[in-house]
Amino acid sequence: DLRMSRGLGDVYKRQYRKRLMIAKMGELVASDADADEMFGAVAAMMEKQQHIMEHQRQRSAKDFADGIDDFLQWLKKPNDNIQTGFGTLDKLTGGLVRSGVTVIAARPGKGKSTLALQMAAQISQTCLTLYQSMEMSREQLYTAIFSRWEQIDSIRITNHALTEEEESKIAEDAEILKRRYKLILDDSSLTSLVDVELTIKERKPEVVVIDHLGLVAPPNAKEKRNDELAALTRGLKQLAMKYHICICLLYTSPSPRDMRRS
Repeated sequence: DLRMSRGLGDVYKRQYRKRLMIAKMGELVASDADADEMFGAVAAMMEKQQHIMEHQRQRSAKDFADGIDDFLQWLKKPNDNIQTGFGTLDKLTGGLVRSGVTVIAARPGKGKSTLALQMAAQISQTCLTLYQSMEMSREQLYTAIFSRWEQIDSIRITNHALTEEEESKIAEDAEILKRRYKLILDDSSLTSLVDVELTIKERKPEVVVIDHLGLVAPPNAKEKRNDELAALTRGLKQLAMKYHICICLLYTSPSPRDMRRS
């Protein structure tokens, strides 16, 4: 009986998952990991198990013919992609896809953070946006925002070399931006997937911008770097799907020299 075979298969899968979790917990107990590392590893394991359980419940695999009706219903729904406010970019990409991860990748010093912050500010006029910066302080983020808004050299703002008139204008426009931007700025120097999820749960943003992937603490710091990056991107994709949000991720592309070395 096909249903009986599937039922037995599910039992075996659950037993196998149980053995894996027991083995992982045994490894953690025997390791020299500190409390934060153990918490991160357990959280990553639980998140993975939850993803497996959700996938098993959904049974998302369908025959082509069976999926047609779902597709036709989807076509009738309004497009819920989030527009960045950059016309040409939105025309080419259709905007940021919910339940997905969009990567902005470039070599160091090519303006990834500048673009991402401008995009976050634009998006925050219509959607609550979390900008998670692990390189720039909150003061630097505000400096970049007001430098663009006021068309003032950011170095003059950083050095507190503004005229009284410019300071008054910034203070006046600050009241405008308070009402215009639904923007959350988080300047934690180092964070993990667990921290990101806690902030998402608490603040409930529709868009999350992470600057940048290289500074996110991996679930298991003892893995090879490529495996760490794979685990991080997989975890972020799961968060995007779980909360039906857009995650925009900045990534510093390796130089040709670094690629040859690896």
